[in-house]
Amino acid sequence: FHFALHIVHCQASLAGGCLYKMKASVSAANPNALSGVQLYPASVSKVVHFIRHGEAWSNVAGQKDHAQYANEKWFDASLSHNGWRQAEALGRHIRDSGIRPQLVVVSPLTRALQTAAAAFGTGVWEEGGASANGVQPPLMRAREDIEGLQVAHAAISAQGAPPFLAHELCREHLGVHPCDRRRAVSHYREQFPAVDFSLIETEEDSWWVPDVRESKEDIRARGARFLAWLAARPEGEIAVVSHSSFLHFTLSNAVQAAAVHSEPVVAELTRWFENCELRTLVVADPGASAVHTRTTNFAGGTQALALAEAQGH
Repeated sequence: FHFALHIVHCQASLAGGCLYKMKASVSAANPNALSGVQLYPASVSKVVHFIRHGEAWSNVAGQKDHAQYANEKWFDASLSHNGWRQAEALGRHIRDSGIRPQLVVVSPLTRALQTAAAAFGTGVWEEGGASANGVQPPLMRAREDIEGLQVAHAAISAQGAPPFLAHELCREHLGVHPCDRRRAVSHYREQFPAVDFSLIETEEDSWWVPDVRESKEDIRARGARFLAWLAARPEGEIAVVSHSSFLHFTLSNAVQAAAVHSEPVVAELTRWFENCELRTLVVADPGASAVHTRTTNFAGGTQALALAEAQGH
């Protein structure tokens, strides 16, 4: 698996706009040689929107005192008031920008699931709402206010939204911090009925341990496995809702492996994610053993003539 970040990088933040696209430079010695440009079939590449979750109650406490991240009070913390505002602002940006992922991959932690629901859900869910298969379950059930722990919020609809798939590989830095420990899968299935949790292999969290913090090398390896999984997916556009440490070490590792040399691009891709920040990247796997059927290619030649005849032209 080869992960290419050096084709195109475009940030779609709340400020909007494309910051960087790799430009061809011409060698003085050989004016026909282009430096920094590589071409891959669209069938081995995809657009991925990497998103960090909104501000959680654990972030609020941890920014005041970093030791608070070890406090059991913040076990699987929910979004704060500002976190919900950030996620809803992100959702408006996504709709205004025309971002239409075919799949939303989300970490199975509450703050990431809530962010995904707020950003990609389709408004307030109403009991008895119709769908093609009968009653459409909510993307997220309504939540009651628990002062300093949980913000009251209406149920969110999944009607017309892309499918949501939870994946453990894009979880936050594992171990020690209770905010990074997940709950039982049955809890999430009840609270987020429209999310597919079939890839979560164990009911209880078997990855998090209380006394050992996951090494940076292990995060990078986990991130590489996740990128390989993403690259093998058939969708052409995917959103990933994850966490700051995971995204930082995963993308930094990929940048190093891809030998990206543009200093401003490297700096942009490797800097820390803000809460609810979205960055859009092109992920390519030029070493793919097979191409996806997802393509806009047209065969032409005799096949074009046969198609024209079949269509009565």
